[in-house]
Amino acid sequence: TALASPPQATTPPTASMEFGYIFERLCWLMYTSHVMWTALTNPNYFGHLTYWSLCLQSVYFTVDKGSPRAGPAICLFHGTATIGALAVMLGYTFMTVGGIYRFGSFLEWENAIGKYAGTIGADRTLPVLVAQKFYEHYWPVIVLLLDKSINRASLRSAYAGAGPLRTAALGMAGYLAVGSAWEQYSHGLGLGSALDVYQQPDEFKTERCLGRLGLSADGLPEDFVYNSFLKVFCIGGAGFLYWSLVPPLFKANGKAKAN
Repeated sequence: TALASPPQATTPPTASMEFGYIFERLCWLMYTSHVMWTALTNPNYFGHLTYWSLCLQSVYFTVDKGSPRAGPAICLFHGTATIGALAVMLGYTFMTVGGIYRFGSFLEWENAIGKYAGTIGADRTLPVLVAQKFYEHYWPVIVLLLDKSINRASLRSAYAGAGPLRTAALGMAGYLAVGSAWEQYSHGLGLGSALDVYQQPDEFKTERCLGRLGLSADGLPEDFVYNSFLKVFCIGGAGFLYWSLVPPLFKANGKAKAN
């Protein structure tokens, strides 16, 4: 009878890999439980791009970065999730300035958004609101920075020899696609323009903006200028921040490829 082949030697997971795996699963549980609970109890929140972005974070943390086959998934979802989290942070910060300008306070602006979208039945208090908005718009960036630190070895292995320019462009294109899908979904719900959804000042309307330049706004949506600016500001700004955070992972024999 033929002798069975001896078992192949495998590299046992290190303590850092095990901790990284646990961190991924906890993040997945955090995001998934939140978006599922929101979908069941208050689906109107998905009229906001923020909750599409939280779903994207949930998808990213399904990836086991310690797997030798995870490379393509990491390159796709890590870049898109990182660009998305950074874009949401930048966009919300800009919207906050506009909202405070219109309503005079952060609390009144956010409660106006909730009433318009039908996501709240009563005004929220400032501590509750600050905690919620920090989690939705700034916490994902912190989590990704922790992920980069905890899973650095796995990320570096997946990205080894990859081109930072191509990967950044993939992440930006991926999140732009997510944002465009949300935009069509939002319009399909009949929620109005982005200026209505996010309760922004009338000064941001297309007619006002182009009028200052002596241009006509005939035939253009009232949020055309606003949306165009946000896409450039958020995606471009996120790409710039991405470039400062991720390229150190692109190492191949001590060098990083340029594209």
